[in-house]
Amino acid sequence: MDNFGFLKVAAAVPHVRVGDCDFNAERIVAMAEQAAQRGVEIVAFPELALTGYTCADLL
Repeated sequence: MDNFGFLKVAAAVPHVRVGDCDFNAERIVAMAEQAAQRGVEIVAFPELALTGYTCADLL
């Protein structure tokens, strides 16, 4: 938080692979680290970004 009480907030949309949680986690962590370097304090990711949205796509 800065001296005026403001936070820097970001929305991030990583490139994900359906069902590849390890790959998706790496992308999410990389984007979170990049945001932190830019002074972002809160980063919002899409729902189910870790699983690649839905495992039903695999069936």
